[in-house]
Amino acid sequence: MARKRGTKASLAAAILFLAAACSGPDAIEIAEEGVGPITGITAFDPDAVSALLPGTTVSRQQVSREGEQYPVILVEENDEKVMEVVPDADERSVAGVIVFSPDIRDGHGIHVGSVYTDIYTEDDKPQCLPGVEEYAGRLFCPAAESTRIYYEIAGKWDGPDGKVPPGDVIGNWRVVAIHWRASAV
Repeated sequence: MARKRGTKASLAAAILFLAAACSGPDAIEIAEEGVGPITGITAFDPDAVSALLPGTTVSRQQVSREGEQYPVILVEENDEKVMEVVPDADERSVAGVIVFSPDIRDGHGIHVGSVYTDIYTEDDKPQCLPGVEEYAGRLFCPAAESTRIYYEIAGKWDGPDGKVPPGDVIGNWRVVAIHWRASAV
C-alpha cells in the first residue's frame, strides 16, 4: 500500500511539473504564496529555478544595491529581464522575487506598466513608503489584501526625497516592478 501512495505522490508531482513546464512565463501569476511556482521553499539555485521556469534563461548574478554586492538569480526570456530571485540570508532558499515583465500579473490584474489610478481609487489610502538611496523618487505600495506583494511605482515629482507625493501627483505614476516577499511584512 505504501508503494501505491508513493507512486501517486510521484505522479502528482510529475503532473504539477509538466503543467508548470507547459505554462511558460506568460502564465505566471503573482500570489500571496509566491510568483508562479517559485515560493519561499524554493532553493536559491539557478538549476532549481530553471526547472520551474522552462523556456527562460536563468543565471546567478551579482547586483549592487546601496554600495553592497548581493547575489540574485536573473531570469530572462528573449534577452528581456523577467525577474530577479533574491535569496534569504543563508542563500539557501528564496526570500523574494522582483518582477519586471509586464506579462506577469497579480490576482487583481496589476502588472508592470499599470497606472496608480488603475490600482487605487480616491477613497483608498494605501500605506505607501517612499524609496531611499537608488530608489529615491519611487513609492512602494501594498497590493490590496496582501502582506507580501508591493508595487514599485515611479513618476515625476519635484518634491523632497523621502516624502510621499500628494495623490494628484502620483495618479499617473506607473508600476515599474512588483516585489513579492516570502515572509509577511
